[in-house]
Amino acid sequence: MKAVRYPTICAIVLSFAVATRASAQETKAPVTKEATSQAALRKEAKIAEADARKTALAAVPGGKVQSHELERENGRLIYSYDIKVAGKSGVEEINVDAKSGEIVAHEHEDAKAEAKEKKAEANQHYHVVDRVNLGKARADYIIIDPVGRRLYGLGDDVINVDDDKIVGHVAGGGGGYAIASDLNRGLVRNGTLFDLKTLAVTGHIDAKGDGIRYEPVTHRAFTWADKDAWVVDMRTGKLVTKSNIGDGLESGVADGKGKLFLNVEDSGFVERVDARTLKIEATYRIPSCGRAQGLSMDLETRRLFMACDTEMVVVNADNGTVPARIRVASRADQNCYDASRKLVFNPNRADSTMTVIHEDSPDQYSVAEKVATGGGARTCAVDDRTHKVFVFYYEGTTRENAQLVMAVLAP
Repeated sequence: MKAVRYPTICAIVLSFAVATRASAQETKAPVTKEATSQAALRKEAKIAEADARKTALAAVPGGKVQSHELERENGRLIYSYDIKVAGKSGVEEINVDAKSGEIVAHEHEDAKAEAKEKKAEANQHYHVVDRVNLGKARADYIIIDPVGRRLYGLGDDVINVDDDKIVGHVAGGGGGYAIASDLNRGLVRNGTLFDLKTLAVTGHIDAKGDGIRYEPVTHRAFTWADKDAWVVDMRTGKLVTKSNIGDGLESGVADGKGKLFLNVEDSGFVERVDARTLKIEATYRIPSCGRAQGLSMDLETRRLFMACDTEMVVVNADNGTVPARIRVASRADQNCYDASRKLVFNPNRADSTMTVIHEDSPDQYSVAEKVATGGGARTCAVDDRTHKVFVFYYEGTTRENAQLVMAVLAP
């Protein structure tokens, strides 16, 4: 074997390294975002998110946070906010140092760049990031209180949506909840009233509903089953009336303008109801829907997302027209919508997946991906702030030994 001349090789390597370093110095270093778990980042942050948000909003008078995230960018831990000012094109992107609380970047992003970025965000792949066994509990509808940062509906358990931990219980709770964040009051579909901060039960009304929804203009909660509907004034916690706003209703949404939209399950219809007069103003008959269950809504574009047998059907809330139909594996008892990312989520119990659909425009939609959930989930709730999607399913061979499992998916 011939002897190797190491000095010569080392000289070549050293020359290459010097040349590479010089070239790198001539090129501006790109922004790099380092992936770390949100739990780990929150532990490292010295500034609370609420304080960072106030700082960011103070820099943009009249602005409203569209989305935010805690991330490490070029070695610095920051809160990044997209802030929109009504009537102005594009968004303001504000970065607040998560350790010092100072604004370290403020850039205007025009509408075209904003749309491109949101499309890229939507293309991030969702996957299960947490899984929590909640024992022998039952669940139906789940809902997030965006102010209190809590998830309700998994039995009587109440979940912190930031760390996925149980923070308390609502005595007698379960099944479905109306959340009046503006009044610090919640209503369980069985009539239990409670304080959102303390979770203490504060009263009870004589109701036994299935679907349930809070309508913020009238400050009323509605819960319904079969031909009956109970209407509760959430300011007083008193029953306003027991009425009929439809027969065989399933899921419902409020449009923020005093109207409720309610699925008539077996007929495949959607009703529009005035929340003050309780009058059924319109009935949209959706062809070939089958059984209509889940219902969510883009309040800005006024598009309803209706979970039918094998399709998610998009319905114009103002006139009942159907601009799009998207094939899915099975209908969802409750689908959900992330307004800041323009994503609709449809859990498919038939094959233990979730279809993620992007709203390209009010009348055009595309399937972004189909991801595994880990079990036969049929209901979801999405947190607009962290973009996490919560689902649940059961593990076990019989109802008696079934364990309730909460799964959390994130991009």
